[in-house]
Amino acid sequence: MRWVEGEHWNSEITDIHVYNIGAMVGRLHKASARFDTPVDFVRPHWGSVSFRQEVAELERYYPRFLLDNSWKRYQEAIDKIIHQFDRMQRDARNYGLIHADLHSGNVVFNNGHPFPFDFGRCGYGFYLYDMSGALLELTPKHR
Repeated sequence: MRWVEGEHWNSEITDIHVYNIGAMVGRLHKASARFDTPVDFVRPHWGSVSFRQEVAELERYYPRFLLDNSWKRYQEAIDKIIHQFDRMQRDARNYGLIHADLHSGNVVFNNGHPFPFDFGRCGYGFYLYDMSGALLELTPKHR
């Protein structure tokens, strides 16, 4: 680990920032694919099992912030996500070591270039997991 110089981006995200974030995610996944895993390296696996666990936890508390009919809509989306997870085939091109918490709060910019930090949730999962976290915060134009 080392300190990463930079600042959170506080202005409008431009096309070049979005491109640079995408390139950063690609470099991150390329580096993780080359990572020589030590025998005692233990990290969580992010996928349908962990997602189901998170949903079970959420289900305990949803009445505090959602109406029942809204929760039903969430459940429909959750079922689609789990179905997709279960259909995806793992291989070296789409699955490996991921950041697993890649959102704007965990990225700083230095001279316009993004740098990720806070790898506390780092584990194994589909590369799309990281991409989805980054995409969720973008406007439809940039997605």
